[in-house]
Parts: sequence; C-alpha cells; structure tokens
Amino acid sequence: MKITIERTSLVVRAHGVLIQVWEGKTESGARIACVVDRLMIESEDRSPQADAEMKSPDRDPSPAVVAAFPEVIDTDSSARAPRPRSSKPARTERRRHG
Repeated sequence: MKITIERTSLVVRAHGVLIQVWEGKTESGARIACVVDRLMIESEDRSPQADAEMKSPDRDPSPAVVAAFPEVIDTDSSARAPRPRSSKPARTERRRHG
C-alpha cells in the first residue's frame, strides 16, 4: 500500500504520549488518517527543501478525522507534539500526572 499524508494540527494522547495526526489518501484515493510518533529523513536525503518541508505549517484536520479521535483529543492548547529538528533526532514530550 502506498499513501500520501499531510501533518494536521490535531494532537492526540495515546499511551501517555502526544502524537501528531496525519491525514491523506491511499494510491487508490481512499481517505485515511494515521498517527505518527516519529519521522526521520535519511541523512543522505537531507536538503534545505526537506528541512523546510519538516517545518511547514500544519493543516486543519477534516471534521471526519476530528470525529474519529474524540476520546483522545488533547484539549490543552499548550500540548503540541514535538517537531523534528533538522540536525538532531526528535524528542518525545513527557508529562507527569499528578
């Protein structure tokens, strides 16, 4: 299966970790949503254009995607999945419950 996805502004909490929701389509055109907790660009594929793509703005999720994740939407406006850095691996944000 081949898919094309775009990062959305929707962040969900699963297993205590904040994860970015991505939305897209399969090669045959079926609409999909997926959660991505890590993304890496191979060092030999790294370029200024690839780094700019990693920093591009998030798109708004479709209503169908928002409805698909009602119980795990993180409504804390300060909660955002960490963005990958261009020169270092992505860090995972962790919060203590208390």
